[in-house]
Amino acid sequence: MGAVTSLLYGAEDPSIAGMVLDSAFTNLYGLMLELVDVYKIRVPKFTVKMAVQYMRRTIQKRAKFDIMDLNVVKLAPKTFIPALFGHGLSDMFIQPHHCDRIHEAYGGDKSMVKFEGDHNSPRPQSYYDSVSIFFYNTLRPPQLPASGSNKLHVKIGTMTNESLFFEIINGLRAAKTDAGSSSTNAHGFRNCLAQAPSHLPCKFLTWCCSMFTNSFTFFFQLQLR
Repeated sequence: MGAVTSLLYGAEDPSIAGMVLDSAFTNLYGLMLELVDVYKIRVPKFTVKMAVQYMRRTIQKRAKFDIMDLNVVKLAPKTFIPALFGHGLSDMFIQPHHCDRIHEAYGGDKSMVKFEGDHNSPRPQSYYDSVSIFFYNTLRPPQLPASGSNKLHVKIGTMTNESLFFEIINGLRAAKTDAGSSSTNAHGFRNCLAQAPSHLPCKFLTWCCSMFTNSFTFFFQLQLR
């Protein structure tokens, strides 16, 4: 439920720099009815609706919220946080049309990555690379000065120093291959940064360590499972 939770919160907090939304659903009630058909549960439709209404009342009483309010399509046009949507092409649990509808209605800057696999498939490396580039652009790291000049070489919001960034990504891939634990993942990534050109500002390398080590350690752990 992370993607939907993020969308619900993002509609109320525009200060968020960016969101990656993996396999979001449009609304909970529609998803429940859809799953009955997908998994061919042989019960009359009216009994399913009765069961949902019972769940609705129970949740309202215990958790103090209405499951019918979980409709992100209504909130999407009012949300302007930059967002990257991701969805598996063979996902039958939350089918891709959910992501398509949210993406179409979304009010902010948006992009979409669809990949082979289902709801629980390991995500391909290209998807992680897209996530990395997305966060690089939305978080706006310190800009690199041009050589021999005090002026900034890179405009805010752009990424002309792509060769360095892809060098870091390739180093992360190598670290993942050799990793046996989260500590070795971080160690491998630091080695990757240590091999970066010596003229890079210390501030930029420090930012890379702090922003990427924890995030990619989490991604590596997911991929190694």
